[in-house]
Amino acid sequence: MNENLLKARIAIAIGNIMADGEIEDAELQTAHSTIDKDFADIDEATLSSIWAAEIESFGNALKTGSIDDYLSTACEVIKANDQAVTAMIDLVLISAGDGDMADDEFQYAYKIAEKLGYSEDEFLHTLLKAFEVAQDKDENFYTCRQPLARALFAISIGAVCADGKVEDDELKAAFLVVAADALIDDVPHIVLKQIWDTEVQKFIKEEDMGQYLKNAADFLKTVNQTDEAIRKVTFVVASDGELADAELNYLLNVGELMGKTTDEVTAIAKAAIQEIVGSKSSSSSSTKKSGGCYVATCVYGSYDCPEVWTLRRFRDNTLAATWYGRLFIKTYYAVSPTLVKWFGHTEWFKNMWKPTLEKMVKNLQSKGVEDTPYDDKMWR
Repeated sequence: MNENLLKARIAIAIGNIMADGEIEDAELQTAHSTIDKDFADIDEATLSSIWAAEIESFGNALKTGSIDDYLSTACEVIKANDQAVTAMIDLVLISAGDGDMADDEFQYAYKIAEKLGYSEDEFLHTLLKAFEVAQDKDENFYTCRQPLARALFAISIGAVCADGKVEDDELKAAFLVVAADALIDDVPHIVLKQIWDTEVQKFIKEEDMGQYLKNAADFLKTVNQTDEAIRKVTFVVASDGELADAELNYLLNVGELMGKTTDEVTAIAKAAIQEIVGSKSSSSSSTKKSGGCYVATCVYGSYDCPEVWTLRRFRDNTLAATWYGRLFIKTYYAVSPTLVKWFGHTEWFKNMWKPTLEKMVKNLQSKGVEDTPYDDKMWR
């Protein structure tokens, strides 16, 4: 057995566990079970001894400031044994047991991918593959919400395209609305985006549209999410408080596929529209000075407030410092103005985003990101 490979995989795993600055027993146990099973010819006592030695070596590398060389050496061993994908799967299984990766874990995975020789595109592709393989290895990797995501996406894409046009901006905005649904928020965002893109292509190429939508409707019936699907689709297509004839007909047709009567669909849609219209406020004027933080400004009512100052600092000093951070910012700028224009006046939109933003702001402030007045950096 290649003990050097075992040590290398352990080294990478320990770095992942330590990405947030501490070793948690649960993650360490997951790392043990993930890696040890691939080295079944090594007895348990020897495995424990090797793990203990590598943990000590990792600690020494940290103390001496040689951690980068330590990880580089481990990556060279992994490459030499053609185990790069396996190492990435290790990282996903260890750090994303809840189906998502924290920022520090994602950044660590990217650092390791660079050392393994991956380009930016190859890293994202491999990370997606790792998520898929991880779920295949462990059916409880994260709650299996992907079929529900596919069904919700299929119904929503059909609604956006009900007028016969495929508008990219409308599709992007619809994705953000549906992907934020609490029903599927335990699926990694990067996986949701892949599912969405796949469903868009299916929709465009689908010859039997009736069967395609019926499959989605049948699943939504099975999981008792028909009312929520109709409500969500109404939010997507009736942002101005009105349903065009094509959109209403689409809702009625899909509702019928889900076993809903015309009156039931109409009642759900009307309630959703009343929620939209009834919650209009002056938020649109408060977003004029958004400077890019459109959603946060909409939620907090001002571009100049402690929460948004914190988020703007994070954008300029952290996100803008990496390629994937800049990619996120550019994507956000491309989509969020439309999203806020459509839904910024609604209470459900603000209520949907506020818990996420509150959690993020609290986390950033706990790490020392200030909430004092701030002038944006011209980094673009």
